[in-house]
Amino acid sequence: MQTLSIALSFIVAASSAIGQSSQTEPVPAPAPTARFPAAWYQGNGRPGDTVSGTQAPITGAPYSATMVTTGTIPAQSGRPVISLSTRAMWYRDGMGRTRTEQPLDGAGATDNTQLTAGRKEIEVNDVVTHCMFHWGEPWASQGQAIAIVSCFASMYYIPWDTSWGVKAQTVSEAPKGDQTIRTEPLGHKTIDGWDVLGARSITMNSQPAKADQPAQSPQMVLERWWSPLLNETLWFGPIPPRYDVLPTFELKNIHAGEPDSALFYPPSNYQIVNRGNPHP
Repeated sequence: MQTLSIALSFIVAASSAIGQSSQTEPVPAPAPTARFPAAWYQGNGRPGDTVSGTQAPITGAPYSATMVTTGTIPAQSGRPVISLSTRAMWYRDGMGRTRTEQPLDGAGATDNTQLTAGRKEIEVNDVVTHCMFHWGEPWASQGQAIAIVSCFASMYYIPWDTSWGVKAQTVSEAPKGDQTIRTEPLGHKTIDGWDVLGARSITMNSQPAKADQPAQSPQMVLERWWSPLLNETLWFGPIPPRYDVLPTFELKNIHAGEPDSALFYPPSNYQIVNRGNPHP
């Protein structure tokens, strides 16, 4: 899911992991079952490393929603302004399992599939069984439909502040190289009927301006609006919107409640293939 992974990397890169704690004791996976056989949990770690780390599950706040990524590329060299928009489906159940559906644009192929219009790439992170699934729908290649699985016998669940510091609602400044990042609380507001808390992050050049130069202006201004009830960011992006710096991410059409449990496992007509850790 390259597009979604890139989008998420932007979110992580643009925020500091405020409140992230150290790793806790490893949590063993449940006993193997017919649906999650023991063979899936073999060979998925680095040599000598049988433990993987992941964000601690967000439990008790199930929902489904559409993640809308938008932005504007400024006009350059006679080229007009370009507006971009992508949509992906996000799901989370009460146990913390997650599913993302990213539309495929036909620009490439994964897992030997031929991309066609209307296809989507699906990733499921089952934090209960310590397994991750990856497949495409509908299947567009010859032969058996395949889903890839990667499981871990034990896993570190790493607690962190999912609001990225927003819920603290305090003013702070932190140096980062030759820059200073100032965080300012924005209080409460409502987005699509959901109460959210906001914070603004202002990145400034910390080098003093020279006497013959104007004062330094902010290099980047970001806002994040976080829902305490969903324990999820509903809006994140630059102010003003600038896709050349960072897209804007917004959760829309949010439905609270348990998604269909069948969404968190590949369809019954798919063969599940264990190909080990996709990120050795």
